Amino acid sequence: MKHNIIQYLSLTRKKGLPIIIERLFLKGTSIILDFEDSSKNIFDEKKTDNLKDKCRDTFDFLSKQKFNNRCNFFVRINDESTKYYIEDIKSIKSGIDQNINIKGIFLPKTENFDVVDNLNSKLDLQKKNIFVIPIIETRKGINNLKKILLDDKKKLIQGIHYGHFDYSLEANSWPFSEPYQLEYWVNPKIILETIKKFNISYYHTPFPLINNSEIFWSSLLYLENLYNDQKIYMTIINYDKKFVERPKKIKPLKLKKMSENKKYNINLANKIISEFIETNKSNKSFSISKKRFIPPHQYLVAKDFIKNEKN
Repeated sequence: MKHNIIQYLSLTRKKGLPIIIERLFLKGTSIILDFEDSSKNIFDEKKTDNLKDKCRDTFDFLSKQKFNNRCNFFVRINDESTKYYIEDIKSIKSGIDQNINIKGIFLPKTENFDVVDNLNSKLDLQKKNIFVIPIIETRKGINNLKKILLDDKKKLIQGIHYGHFDYSLEANSWPFSEPYQLEYWVNPKIILETIKKFNISYYHTPFPLINNSEIFWSSLLYLENLYNDQKIYMTIINYDKKFVERPKKIKPLKLKKMSENKKYNINLANKIISEFIETNKSNKSFSISKKRFIPPHQYLVAKDFIKNEKN
């Protein structure tokens, strides 16, 4: 049973991970092993360094597991501008030598084709039949997307992943738009309109509302109805069977405009700040409240918004 749901898995811990992977593959859910955003400590760079080391150690551990003969993985690495990029490349080379089956590599902060070509030259992706999935998460990335695809003469790119949290961080826009709001869908539509002539897949940004599977499936249906000839994948952070087993009936997505009420936006910012701090764990960059996945990007912009409101 294969379908279009992909689960992000943090590599900051190895305990229990093989069991989780087995369960996901039995459900037909693909997996992204994450070297990047799930292993950052925004308060302490040394702790981030330790988390990155843990990721590479866990990846090496997984590379030696027996399930590798029948499981295909995606991997998200750190972007080329970071000090972690080269170490990620070394880890992946080692994993490939140990026969881990990597289907594709998600490449953050892609703004030009050169970074895709560089990754290919370092890992010889064409010979290994491994694709690249650029992550478009900046204004420059969106503006350059068509050129990136036109420059891909070797057909290295299998799909495009939209990164809503990083895009919102760069734009410093508060509040972050949500899947039930019209503004949230502006960039996905731009990307889908751009890629539809290139016969590649679309990978949607991770879904933030951890208890709302109804909006999750409505979001997928919304995109499928708009782009019915396009292969579309939804990505998730938290594991919940309601998000991996497609219901027989899905309600249409109801959209509304973002609130412009200043008091509401201040209250929301304070709520995000407090919930991020209260639920953040030392081995993860993000937090999970009762209702939502809170990335550090959202916390940082909320803090900046409150600071500006006080000045």
